Amino acid sequence: MNISSSLEETVAPDGFTVVSVFDFTVKNGVVTEVSAVTTGDVIKSEDGKTITVADDVSTITIDKKALGAEEIPESAGKATFVLTAEDEGKTLEGVQDTRRRNSR
Repeated sequence: MNISSSLEETVAPDGFTVVSVFDFTVKNGVVTEVSAVTTGDVIKSEDGKTITVADDVSTITIDKKALGAEEIPESAGKATFVLTAEDEGKTLEGVQDTRRRNSR
């Protein structure tokens, strides 16, 4: 039996990006074709029994700028940013600080 299917992910687990569309074809119980719209990787096992989608982790970039997108000079003082989970029952577990430091 041959089956072509398409899945659409509309919500991803906390901290991951959404795979918009995931298409695959199964022929005689083996995945023969697979494609996905994703920022990560799509991996089909050699035996065609497993498909793995490795999504990228979501990234948040914060820039210190005034309204109008003008850089705020260091002489204006330091700022503290606080990242807070607003969804009930959700945490920011696994969030990593990868900020770039000024090399002076």
